[in-house]
Amino acid sequence: MSDQSTNGDIVTPEKPWRIALKKFDDEDKTYGDVLPKRWLYDAFGIQMPVEQTSKKVADAAELAYLGAFQAFKEELLAERSMALKTVHRVGYKIVMPDEQTEFANTNFERQMKKAFSEAQDVLFNVNHSMLTADQSRQNTDAMTHLAGLRALMSGPKRIQEEALKKLTGRTKDEG
Repeated sequence: MSDQSTNGDIVTPEKPWRIALKKFDDEDKTYGDVLPKRWLYDAFGIQMPVEQTSKKVADAAELAYLGAFQAFKEELLAERSMALKTVHRVGYKIVMPDEQTEFANTNFERQMKKAFSEAQDVLFNVNHSMLTADQSRQNTDAMTHLAGLRALMSGPKRIQEEALKKLTGRTKDEG
């Protein structure tokens, strides 16, 4: 396995995430497998920081790891239909296909709650003494709009199911 690719006469190092994909294939990784963080660092060819690692070196390694991991994760999802789920303090699990829809929905709901909370904090903590009347009205309108969206997203299941049926012609149980 070569760690370099050729582009005409120019030889460039292979991207870390591509090297990791080769290792992934060589080891026949598949749905349900766990990819420990140590495995990922090794697969990317990045030295995993340890307690004695200087902050500067550790930060550089983590930045390189995050860039390689994001590309690796995107490639697995887009080209192989494999989603990665965090396993706390271990690494990542390749989500089984029959669990992927629930995983996506749960992840989406968590991100939406976080986004609503962050937007609410910013909108509700505006220094109104420094706003014009028009700006204050815009802020109030934005808070009302956000509250409406939040109610729609977290409203009674019956309302959500009716909206789903209107959009798709199916109920949640009909999939």
